[in-house]
Amino acid sequence: MSAEHRQSHRKVVDLLREGFGIRLSRGSINRARQEMSNSVATATLQARDYALQQPVVNCDERGSFQGNQDGLNPSKRQGWLWVVVTPLATFFTVTLSRSKASAQQVLGEAFEG
Repeated sequence: MSAEHRQSHRKVVDLLREGFGIRLSRGSINRARQEMSNSVATATLQARDYALQQPVVNCDERGSFQGNQDGLNPSKRQGWLWVVVTPLATFFTVTLSRSKASAQQVLGEAFEG
């Protein structure tokens, strides 16, 4: 809810309490998001590595609100959600720019697909 539907942590806490009888603190929401992110990190890297070895990929980006929950964006600049798609693997990543350097960061400087 907090990521996909852009609901505040307070609203997620209220929904869980009122809709499901689950009581969590607001801090627990971000910790759960971080734990989920950590749990899929290896699979994400594997999907990225596989996709970047393919001869053809589809890649696009779009502006995306990027707060400072992780402490890596203190100026709260707009972020860019990048998606790289192949027939068998897709991965997403967020950067704080849509520059050539960001594209190279996403695809790798040696990418020739």
